[in-house]
Amino acid sequence: MQLWPLAVAPFVVKVLVRATFPLLLVTQVVFSPQHLAERLTPYPLPTKDRGVLRTIGDARAYMLALSKEREWLDHWKPAYRLLVVGAGAAELTQQVQLALSRDGQLDVEAFEHMRALGGGDETGN
Repeated sequence: MQLWPLAVAPFVVKVLVRATFPLLLVTQVVFSPQHLAERLTPYPLPTKDRGVLRTIGDARAYMLALSKEREWLDHWKPAYRLLVVGAGAAELTQQVQLALSRDGQLDVEAFEHMRALGGGDETGN
């Protein structure tokens, strides 16, 4: 079995050659700072285990820090797909919110409070 790095913009992938068929493994996706700074919408996502996800970059960091057990759960897979293809903030927010809810890690009380304020955080930002 051999592992070969291969650059395919905007991805860095590795080709795992096993027997007669190659398997591509995405090891890194490179995004522009502007994309990572896009605010999640319509509301930030407060979590029970890591504060508040306010930007695509925050969501990305959160997802990359998931344990292997959580990372491979079916409800996280669509969020990873959206992240990899560079989906917009609204679409990614919706999927991450769903995954957090299914994990029991969305802070529902804080989320409802933010919604009542019309978005942003406790200060209305």
